[in-house]
Amino acid sequence: MKRFSTKNARQASFSKRRASLFKKASELCTLTGAEVAIILFSPGGKAFSFGHPSVDTITNRFSNRYPMPHYDNQDSHGANLSALNQRLNYLRDQLEAEEKRGEELKQMQMERQRKFWFDAPIEELNLDQLMKLQVLWEGLQKKVVDMQVARCLAGGSISAPLSSTNYAGAIDLNVATTAEMDAGVHP
Repeated sequence: MKRFSTKNARQASFSKRRASLFKKASELCTLTGAEVAIILFSPGGKAFSFGHPSVDTITNRFSNRYPMPHYDNQDSHGANLSALNQRLNYLRDQLEAEEKRGEELKQMQMERQRKFWFDAPIEELNLDQLMKLQVLWEGLQKKVVDMQVARCLAGGSISAPLSSTNYAGAIDLNVATTAEMDAGVHP
């Protein structure tokens, strides 16, 4: 086993393994009635803890300040504890599933945003795409000027702004998706 080289990889691994470790500790408490305390510090220095019945109780017992607590009705306490730990594990599983679903939705959103090559940030376009974008932009500018001239000739004012609602159908950018661009299909 080797240490992750990047800070992000270490943090991601820590988060996943921390959740798994706490889940295993909770299962140990449920199955055996053990009293457990775990204290972890993330690579960023943030503290995380898990304890049953609590971290303070276990650490105080460990330092011999307090004797082991005695429960009058061990079976009742154990059954209640077991139900609570099962519920906790169920909720943690749901949380993990929702976090995973959130990541998948985020990925889908990013893919949807990148469906058309011209939607990408200009810094990410290659030279061919930049040149095509320039041609499209020049074509759009020409159409705008042509529309203004036509308005002027029809008796309108050339200084009047074009309404996007009136002319939305008249402008055809004739664009291609990223896949079409990569495949060499040009509009």
